[in-house]
Amino acid sequence: MPELLLKNGVPARVELGFDVDPLDAARDILAFFAGFVPVVGSLLKTLVKTFWPKDAPDVWAQIKQEVQTLVGEEIDQSQWGVLQGKIAECGDKVRSFSEVLNAGDKEQAQKLYNTYTAYFIGLEKNFELKGHRYEYFFSPAYCALVNIIIAFRLEVIHNGAKVSISDGNIEYEKRALRDLIDCSKKYISSVKIKHDDYIKKSLETGGSADYYNSLFKVNHFFQAGAIVYLQIWNIEAFLEKKDIEVDLALPGLIIQIPWSDGGDNMKGPAICQSITPALKDNKIKSVTLGESAESDTYHVRPTGLMVCYENHKDQMGYFGRPRDMQVREKVLDCSTTKWDHLSKISGNSSGFVDLLELTTNEGKSVTIGHNRSGPMNTASLELKWPYRVGKIYVPDDDVGYRYRHSGHQMGAAGFGIVYDNDLARETAKRLVSYFSKID
Repeated sequence: MPELLLKNGVPARVELGFDVDPLDAARDILAFFAGFVPVVGSLLKTLVKTFWPKDAPDVWAQIKQEVQTLVGEEIDQSQWGVLQGKIAECGDKVRSFSEVLNAGDKEQAQKLYNTYTAYFIGLEKNFELKGHRYEYFFSPAYCALVNIIIAFRLEVIHNGAKVSISDGNIEYEKRALRDLIDCSKKYISSVKIKHDDYIKKSLETGGSADYYNSLFKVNHFFQAGAIVYLQIWNIEAFLEKKDIEVDLALPGLIIQIPWSDGGDNMKGPAICQSITPALKDNKIKSVTLGESAESDTYHVRPTGLMVCYENHKDQMGYFGRPRDMQVREKVLDCSTTKWDHLSKISGNSSGFVDLLELTTNEGKSVTIGHNRSGPMNTASLELKWPYRVGKIYVPDDDVGYRYRHSGHQMGAAGFGIVYDNDLARETAKRLVSYFSKID
């Protein structure tokens, strides 16, 4: 069967129905492999084809590019070259083992197993980069390698008997997996301490909306690419083949810095608190967006948002009063299908929010406000599965009108992100189904 078009290491949207990052894909597959990987070799095969796509850079090259973007400079090629060699060697081995598992070749599977199981012991330590300037930044590369080793050992534990790998070797693999997870979680715990300290100090330093949005992006990269594995690397769940529910909620984007109840700019920690969803927040079913009903000297401008969650509503900003500026309402339905959700935000601002556009993953979109002439700030956020917007925040209109002379114009808008376990489970299901059809 011919290889289908891939995008960043995973099938293009046309094949899956959504965009997904390969690192996210690996995490979701491990978290939910119990329900969707019944066939010998399919877990390892899916991760191999995700991490080493046929006609695209491997996932570690993608991590390197992302890190270079975050730190704003090139990575030392001599150090990276050593890791590239390890990555290529590892890829050759897991690909070979995956192929013999899928072919049901018992004799070759035993032979490769005896060679490779020792090879993987301690391989991940090459990616710890202790003492290196960018040790912290490359923790997602470390996690990606650990995931491959975990997949290898899980294949042997759950399917080894089908290719005549002995009970003794399977028990050895359980011990090796437990040791790997214990050591890896200890290392990522040390990364989490560094990350939390960096985020805390950066938030306290403060800055512009662009500054905070860049910080939120860094936080998302490390939370989703490394720190979340403190939840997912669960030895008991892996051995008992149980799904792992992930709790992950993050600040995502602000358009202008919101004001406090006293009219002053919010500080970094308060901004994060205002836009980070509670872990059990309900899904957003619809958003009603308000804008001034008629053009005036200030043009049509955003005024407020009403967010309808599954069992409550939050009305924020200004929606009109008798003998005052009137408001036109526009509604964005985020629940027309099972997988519908708010996934994209973009906006312009120049002291207040001038333009705001919200879009669902199915392409439905609503825009309020206008494109102002002259200098303005722009901000945008586009989420891939399994993330969705889980909270929206707009500062108090009365405070803005009284202290900031807003004229009822929306002063700011903030958005929080949640990891959706139902979307993640569906990601795993579709990816495994897709790759099971490819030789």
